[in-house]
Amino acid sequence: MKKQLFIVCGLAINEDKILLLQRDDEKNDIHLKWELPGGKVEFGEKPDIAIKREFLEETGLKINTIDLVPIAQSYVWG
Repeated sequence: MKKQLFIVCGLAINEDKILLLQRDDEKNDIHLKWELPGGKVEFGEKPDIAIKREFLEETGLKINTIDLVPIAQSYVWG
């Protein structure tokens, strides 16, 4: 059975600076790559709650959401 994951990511801007995270996972090809904070939306979780949780888990920062930009993309593998 195929699953579809819902992912959120956030753009944090403070004084014209953007927050990026550098991944530290030597076992993965994402090691030392830069990305925005974010992750999976849990079943039944609202996207704005998910991004707040992910920010807190990944950065220790408590954030407020201003705007949510819904983007949905799906790929079908045969």
